[in-house]
Amino acid sequence: MIVKNIKNKVSLFALVFFSCMYPITLGFYCYDLVVLVSVLWFVFFYKFEIKKNESEYLNALVYFLFIPNILLFLYQLVTDAEIVIGNIYILYNLTLSMLYIYFIRFYIISYVSSHPYLTTIFLMTPLLISMAMLISSSFNTLIVAIYGIDKQYDLRFGGIWGRDVNQLGYYCSILLIWSTSLLAFKKINVAFYCFVFLICIILTLLSGMRTGLAVFIVSFAIVSLISKQYRTALIYNVSILFSTLFLLILLLPFLDGLIDIENILDRFSFELFWEQLSGSSGDGHIGNMFVKWLTAFSNEENIGHILFSFDASWKFPDSFILYYLANGGLVGVFLLVIFMLYCLYLIVKTKSYTGFMVLMVVTAVAFKGNYPMNNMSMFIFTLLIYFESAMKLDLKDASV
Repeated sequence: MIVKNIKNKVSLFALVFFSCMYPITLGFYCYDLVVLVSVLWFVFFYKFEIKKNESEYLNALVYFLFIPNILLFLYQLVTDAEIVIGNIYILYNLTLSMLYIYFIRFYIISYVSSHPYLTTIFLMTPLLISMAMLISSSFNTLIVAIYGIDKQYDLRFGGIWGRDVNQLGYYCSILLIWSTSLLAFKKINVAFYCFVFLICIILTLLSGMRTGLAVFIVSFAIVSLISKQYRTALIYNVSILFSTLFLLILLLPFLDGLIDIENILDRFSFELFWEQLSGSSGDGHIGNMFVKWLTAFSNEENIGHILFSFDASWKFPDSFILYYLANGGLVGVFLLVIFMLYCLYLIVKTKSYTGFMVLMVVTAVAFKGNYPMNNMSMFIFTLLIYFESAMKLDLKDASV
């Protein structure tokens, strides 16, 4: 009983700190400190065990990503390749992802399963803060001061993430996967799900981040064809989506002074999406990014840079795939692809439908965003996969 109470308190602290999303320093958040201390405490005082599926995933993580990134970093140290802070950040987040596995299994998963509504509110807090920033200019000023947001986008809304508008839309996609999984296993009711869905859709439209939402819809449709639980949730999703769009159309006259409706419609037009994807838009989006890098790659003469660490002239493209190519070369990207394929194998093997949606969203966003491997998303992704596993065990026990 004492141990359970300790675990519940640790879980609550972690969720509260996560909901605040306040960094101690760049890339290191308050909840990460709770995770680190809690895992070390458990390892020291209790029996430490690694389950089979965890072992398979950890081996892939270590051999395809962690060790190669260390070796690539060492390569940069002994050659003329430029060293950037992002290399260290990737290693740091890979380490955190391993800690999240044990923290979630040892501490938080039972608490989350027992308190799905409270957990969802905690996870939604960054979105609720963002909504309040949109509605109240004085609250927006306060949050900007507290979080040190240096600049906000003129045409697109980033909420608590300031100018990083895509991060807001990406987080909304993560919350859509989370809430849909809860609904599929009947851990929340339809009314609460409608509330989460409405917030996520509105903020996604304001952020202008199309990829995450589009891939979530496609991956969820695929999963619903296979899983009975998710098929029921799909019916709710479709009806809620049309109801939400109808509600937004009714509210358009009242929202005209608050948001730039014309900009939102332009941003989500298929024509703009195709122009940016193909590179014909003339801006710096995905099509032009890949053309620029392919040109630079074809002009590179150093075989070592091509294989292990690419040209340092442009180290921060707005694409995780290109960033990985820049800092890991062809070898790094090849091992990253192998890791993703192995993750897909584990997902199919364990029938992790939530894992499939996560993998689809992460893979798609990796082509046009630099944030799929950040600790915020990995924490929720790990929590999602463990939650689905726990729900399947509950269904199995109920059927016996």
